[in-house]
Amino acid sequence: MVDIRSAEPPDAEAIRTVARGSWHAVYDDILGPETVDRTVDDWYGLDSLRRVIGDPEHVVSVAEDGGSEVIGFAHVGPQPEAETLAELYRIYVLPVRWGEGVGSRLLADVTGRIAGYDRLGLSVLAENEVGIAFYEREGFDRVGVEEIEFEGDRYEEIRYERPL
Repeated sequence: MVDIRSAEPPDAEAIRTVARGSWHAVYDDILGPETVDRTVDDWYGLDSLRRVIGDPEHVVSVAEDGGSEVIGFAHVGPQPEAETLAELYRIYVLPVRWGEGVGSRLLADVTGRIAGYDRLGLSVLAENEVGIAFYEREGFDRVGVEEIEFEGDRYEEIRYERPL
């Protein structure tokens, strides 16, 4: 039984563990395992995660298996460049649990709890086929593509949005 609940500051370490496992599964062949580890260490610092979890403008949810192990998480917050656009900053599920509907339930939970926005946006590397398939199944539409620099290399990033 998978339960979805609001994240709490003590969940930060489990969230980082899920992020690391998911990032390695998706991005090792694209970015390389060393870059993945550096990125997760940088973007998923425990103090930073705890601050986001405690920020009333952000919604962070976790999925637990049987009430004990965190197997996924999602994070939605304001998009600083657009007043009515919320941003899906993070959504990851342990790779061994992909295909079970956990990501869909997490997305529904965080979008159901964010208020004051009419659209939800996100950005994803074009090489992330797993993520792109998920977002398109969840009703996101491509609204743009741009080239970004990451760790000294150039990548294509796709921008998606959908109504809330």
